[in-house]
Amino acid sequence: MANEDKRAFVVPFPEFKAHPGCYACDHHVVRIRDKDANLLEEHEAIGDTAETAGDWALDQGYEVFIQKEELVRNGVKPDPKDPSQWRSYKEADRRLNKRKTLEEASKEA
Repeated sequence: MANEDKRAFVVPFPEFKAHPGCYACDHHVVRIRDKDANLLEEHEAIGDTAETAGDWALDQGYEVFIQKEELVRNGVKPDPKDPSQWRSYKEADRRLNKRKTLEEASKEA
């Protein structure tokens, strides 16, 4: 199965725990699923933010979805079959969220 037929769902770990700052935890899991939401693979500790994990999944050629922040904060269990829980993460989002090094930021100042 080609990667474009797979979807990557990014969730923070530990899951389902509503506590302040859990969306900025240092452990994100990327779950690779087929079009019917069957789990195919799981990759742990991909990045310190959901966007970093999303960048990794984009690099692998997957269609990427990140669980909505308000659901993470409220401890809602991720359901890959519920499209209302997810926001799409695409190449344009990567450019929007690209981090700058201190050197890059100082050149702009």
